[in-house]
Amino acid sequence: MKTFKLFILTALAVTSAGSATGAEPSGYYDSCKGKSGAALLTALCNKISSHTTVSYNGLWDLYRSSDVDDNGKIWDMYSTKRWNAGEKCGSYSKVGDCYNREHSLPKSWFDDASPMYSEAYHIYPTDGKVNGQRSNYPFGECENGTTLSSSNGVKALGRLGKSTFPGYSGTVFEPDDQYKGDFARSYFYMAACYNDRISSWHSDAMAGNKYPAFKEWTVNLLLKWHREDPVSKKELDRNEAVAKRQNNRNPFIDHPELAEHIWGNKKTTPWNGDSSAPETASFVRPSNGQTVDLGRTTLNNAVSTAVSVSGKGFTSNVSATVSGAGFSVSPASLSASAVNAGTSVTVTYRPTAASQTSATLTFSGDGATATVKLTGDVVSGIPANQPTNIDRDAFTANWVNVGSASTVYTLYVTQNGSNLAGYPRQMAAGATSYRVTGLEEGSTYVYWVTGLGLESNHVTVTTHSDLPEINALPDEDLVFTARPGEPSRDISVTVDAYMIDHEIEVSVDAPFEVSTDRSRWFRAVILDPDDDHFFIRVNSADKGVFYSAVTMSADGYVFDDLRAMATISDGTAAGEFFESFEAMQSAGYSEQTLELDAASWRFDGAGAFADDRVAHTGSQGVRFNRDAGSYAEMTTGPRGSFSKLTFMTRLFDSEAAEIAVEISTDGGKNWKRVTAVSPTSDWRETAVDLAGDEADLRVRFVKTSGARVALDDVSLTGSFGALGDVTAERRTWDAYNLDGDLAVDVAAAEAIDVNVYSLDGIRRASLTAAPGITRIVLPAGLYIVVVGDDSRRVVIR
Repeated sequence: MKTFKLFILTALAVTSAGSATGAEPSGYYDSCKGKSGAALLTALCNKISSHTTVSYNGLWDLYRSSDVDDNGKIWDMYSTKRWNAGEKCGSYSKVGDCYNREHSLPKSWFDDASPMYSEAYHIYPTDGKVNGQRSNYPFGECENGTTLSSSNGVKALGRLGKSTFPGYSGTVFEPDDQYKGDFARSYFYMAACYNDRISSWHSDAMAGNKYPAFKEWTVNLLLKWHREDPVSKKELDRNEAVAKRQNNRNPFIDHPELAEHIWGNKKTTPWNGDSSAPETASFVRPSNGQTVDLGRTTLNNAVSTAVSVSGKGFTSNVSATVSGAGFSVSPASLSASAVNAGTSVTVTYRPTAASQTSATLTFSGDGATATVKLTGDVVSGIPANQPTNIDRDAFTANWVNVGSASTVYTLYVTQNGSNLAGYPRQMAAGATSYRVTGLEEGSTYVYWVTGLGLESNHVTVTTHSDLPEINALPDEDLVFTARPGEPSRDISVTVDAYMIDHEIEVSVDAPFEVSTDRSRWFRAVILDPDDDHFFIRVNSADKGVFYSAVTMSADGYVFDDLRAMATISDGTAAGEFFESFEAMQSAGYSEQTLELDAASWRFDGAGAFADDRVAHTGSQGVRFNRDAGSYAEMTTGPRGSFSKLTFMTRLFDSEAAEIAVEISTDGGKNWKRVTAVSPTSDWRETAVDLAGDEADLRVRFVKTSGARVALDDVSLTGSFGALGDVTAERRTWDAYNLDGDLAVDVAAAEAIDVNVYSLDGIRRASLTAAPGITRIVLPAGLYIVVVGDDSRRVVIR
């Protein structure tokens, strides 16, 4: 039996989800006990690698139970926004516009391969704008990284910049502190679940082997985050929700100590499965080898900073010692209880010689040791420190007060050698900082201070600029059907580029093709900066199901969040369309549309539920409530010639009931009743003969009377054809940007009625367009052009 699945994006209803905190099944990890290091990682792979794959579109539904707050809103880890389920990207221009699906381990690292592409344990709902900023950079730490500007009260979380974590100097994205442990345990999970294939993954974070799988700097970073940000209730709830769908678990949430037995300070100690076993003393903070810079100062002028220290399992005092001229630490001894709870020491640097210097701070106790490299710089004048809080139009200048509380400094800020308006200006030296505002985006400035007859070093700073973006908006989901050797219909994709003034390359994998003019088709095409759309189709000589990422790149920026799917069938071989209702669950009996295994279905007074009493096969089926008129209607479906419809029904209660079965052959515009069924207390199969004519077939089940009823396993037997008629209809007109105007291009012989809407739903134009090109003058923006049931998205620049 061959299953044809159509994945159509639909609106999702929001549901409140309570705490799903649970526990692992008894004995779940028994096969992993007694192992450590690489052997333990392999054992975990054997345990969790076999699991149910959630479809990429199915993640939207999963998020309604796996990633929600107490109010049922989607929980975003890249911003402070809490989302309604329907606020999916889409196009975005600022923080807080929409959310999308973030591969915490970027999908380009494993070449978009499945099942990692839709692996729920590492894909989170996140703000689209911040997700775009992160791109496919590794996670890391960057002290002076860029955080995107807030918008409408929504604050971006995380920052992008040059790595300041030991062992790596490239660009990294640093997530918010409260989620660092979550991401670390997602990475540990990926190394375990896909340990049999991880050696082929490629990035600056990956080692190219099965063990340790990550490069040394990445292991150190992940262990640091794992230790500093322990498992939260959010993670526990998410683990249970994903486990219900994927039928596997994240071991590093169930047993956080596993990370230590694989990569950490117990990697030679066999794991016994007991999370409550007495812990060996170890430091959580600081990270071993961490660097702390005390900044600049002058001779005999002291500067101090606090260094956090925390640990686990200490029973004796911990000593703090420092080696290096001019450095001291206080206190020199910390109680075990203070370290286990988390505390800090103060490191002071009072130089006696004008030079850059360093020292080593060492914590030790109960056999555990952690060292910190201390650095400091001595200048002969006033020390000016590096800027902080750099934004698009501002930064904070910093310095050291080498005078008294009444000392006055003069702050200079220049651009291209000329003083900025309002500078130089005087201020209290004891303030040690000043916010410089009103600056130009992406511009370079120099600042310094003078006072007491001294001048500081000059500090150069460049304000941030927005990152380039490429947004792609297909006219519909990129789901194709075709016959072998015949091209499918094409779908138009609107491109909205921001801060990109170079050509954009669009590329796909075989057997997909792209074009700019619908006449010449290639694997890759080049869009000029003014081009606002391209076309995509599939053209294959072979039967099968194919997938491809649609990749757009320019100036080093890559957009690859679009994915195309195609089913190639010869249109004559017998096949079966089979709906098992397993992919998503309903939020009660309210009206809603769900993307299920083989099609999208609209329910009202009915829904897909995980309940043995409504599942003929699998774990889910449809349950109708007691109301007459409740229904389950297929809103997307196959085109082809079908000879038979079969389905399973039974009574949910002991009372009698009746279900009417209706068929539409024109895509749901008109319906015809073909039979009525009176279910019994046992599952019963019903078969309905169909005409077998080529049609866009839809099926609807309507409960006409009686009590609750269960429905499952709906199948259509016949042959599947390509959508040629739709292609012909779509080729009769087009809309695009033409020299800053909206152009409606009518290829048909007769005029067509056109309506133009902005994204806020307001109709901006209504006209009858004659054959040829009609130009409409509109302000710059994104518009939806509607002709009958067809539409195009057009960006006007």
